[in-house]
Parts: sequence; C-alpha cells; structure tokens
Amino acid sequence: MKRQLAFLGGFVLLMSACSSSKSSVNRTDGKAGATLGATNAVNGVWRFVRDVGGPMTSLTRKIKHIRDKHWMFSQFDPAPNITLYHHGGTYLLDGNSYAETIDYANETTGGMLGQTFRYDVNVVGDTMTLTGPFNEVWVRVK
Repeated sequence: MKRQLAFLGGFVLLMSACSSSKSSVNRTDGKAGATLGATNAVNGVWRFVRDVGGPMTSLTRKIKHIRDKHWMFSQFDPAPNITLYHHGGTYLLDGNSYAETIDYANETTGGMLGQTFRYDVNVVGDTMTLTGPFNEVWVRVK
C-alpha cells in the first residue's frame, strides 16, 4: 500500500510540475472551454472506481490526469507495481462533449495512436462520468 501511495504521489507531483495553471481549456478555435468557477471541471487527477452501472472495484488501478489541453492514462498491476498501459495526448472539451486523441503510448496500446475517442462528460462534485466508447466513473484524487 505504501508503494502504491508513493507511486501515486510522485505521479501527481510530476504531472503538476509539467502543467500550467490556465483556468480554461485551450481550444483550436480560440474560444474558451467549459469552466466550473476558476478551474476547468475536468482538470485534475482521477482514479477509476467502476464501469457505469457496475460494482465498485478495488482491483483495477487506473489513473487519469487531465490538465488544460493534455491528458494521460496509466493502469498498473498493484502487486509488482508494473505499468500495464500508458498513453495520452490532447483533448478538446466543448460543453459536455469531451474528445481525447492519443498522441503517445507504450507498446501495449501503441495500436491506438492517432485515434480520437469521444465522450459525453458529466462532472458532479468530485465524480466524473464518461459515456462513450468506454463508460466509466472516476473520482478526483485529493
């Protein structure tokens, strides 16, 4: 457990250092994306909790980091702390329409390079629901 928390803490620190602090999503059309107060509603570090309609899970370790116009996803096996999947890229948020484009990946997800996955996104408090090719519920890591 300590190793997992250390991994997550280091991951969050590293990603925060690489991020800027703009308050809205950068868009190619020059318009600001949807915001919640001064902070974009999807910005943050998220932990996967379940598939939509499914039971809560504690076995799967998935982390998604979203900041300004970039995102990344990692899934790891908690026993040996080995990364199974890692990929990320850019995203576009327009209202509740959210699209992730995969710009980089490890060998296990390299076949997805260049693909864009479109979702309906709903953020309520610290819970984000993505409905689209994958229907998932995420909670914000604090």
